[in-house]
Amino acid sequence: MLLIDNNISSRLVSVLRGSYPGIKHVADVGLDDADDVIVWEFAKSNHLNIVSKDADFNDIQQIEGFPPKIIWIRSGNCSTKYVKDLLLENEVEIKSFLLSDELGLLEIR
Repeated sequence: MLLIDNNISSRLVSVLRGSYPGIKHVADVGLDDADDVIVWEFAKSNHLNIVSKDADFNDIQQIEGFPPKIIWIRSGNCSTKYVKDLLLENEVEIKSFLLSDELGLLEIR
């Protein structure tokens, strides 16, 4: 389902697991120091979608297309609690987005 990028705290995995079963952090799969392209390829190979605050995945998607899909947190420098709240408050929209065949990028603020 979701793979959280290293620019978001790994502590969110345990908090969000009830809403997003199968959620992983890049550190959980040994990719916490990996280049974005490696993370992209891992997500694609493992049917995961990337959650990031980083514009780089959007850039990769512009070239490669999707999957994986990107959930781009567009809130700048914000707390872990703020990111958690965003992902929980937008759960219905995120799950709908993940089911869509037409969209590859969801920006949330």
